[in-house]
Amino acid sequence: MASGANGLPDHVRLLLQSLIFLHAPTVLLKLLYTMFAICGHEVFMEDLDFAEYFAGMEAVTRAMQQGGLFAVGYELKKKRKFMDIMSAEGFLCAVSYILKLKHATGSLLAPVCSSWVPPTCKKNN
Repeated sequence: MASGANGLPDHVRLLLQSLIFLHAPTVLLKLLYTMFAICGHEVFMEDLDFAEYFAGMEAVTRAMQQGGLFAVGYELKKKRKFMDIMSAEGFLCAVSYILKLKHATGSLLAPVCSSWVPPTCKKNN
């Protein structure tokens, strides 16, 4: 796949240019550009069959891929900025995976329980 300006594939650049020609809102252009630049172009090539969030070792993702499905794992341990759901980029990437799920497909959210509850407070004796 050929890359154009800013390292984006030609089809992405063409999409953005078309939206500019149609006078699309600037915020939409910035959002789409960010999604393509941060989340990676491969996710936008085809719709997803499955997305696993807080995937850990990605056992479910790998099983889906071995079954011939287009599956992605979303996991902070990958050490990529766009895999941190607490960052703007990470949240945008997580949402983009949801938006790319095919109709009647699925996702799995398996957060570590301790990351979503406040620490247990010690009672004063």
